[in-house]
Amino acid sequence: MLRAKAGSVAHGLGASQAVILGTSPQTSFDPILVVNADWGRASIPINNPLSSGVGVASQAFDLINYNAYANVSYTQGFHTGTSVSIAFDNLRSSTNSPATIFNPAVQSTFAVTIQQPLLNGFGILANTRYIIEAKTL
Repeated sequence: MLRAKAGSVAHGLGASQAVILGTSPQTSFDPILVVNADWGRASIPINNPLSSGVGVASQAFDLINYNAYANVSYTQGFHTGTSVSIAFDNLRSSTNSPATIFNPAVQSTFAVTIQQPLLNGFGILANTRYIIEAKTL
């Protein structure tokens, strides 16, 4: 019953059962929260500073790059077939290269997506089919 309420095929029904009342639910009815974060540092030795674009240096020069990102997304499907997705992505990069104009560079993206099928999988009956079948078993 819990699997059916989450939007999946109930365990006793089998995943290969023919669909009669439309398609199976497109998204999970349970909310899904995903958080990703990463940080990285790269030190790249420069053999020839003149040809690499960092200028003439009298000493050995290492190009150092820093990258960090933190992304958060939330997705949920509803019994009507509607699915909502909200995502917030952040990226920050910096370097010690003198050729870089924007340092540090920060890029953030916020997106909200709402999807409602008009024909395939539309309506409460098509999306709650497995819940109804699990209740009758």
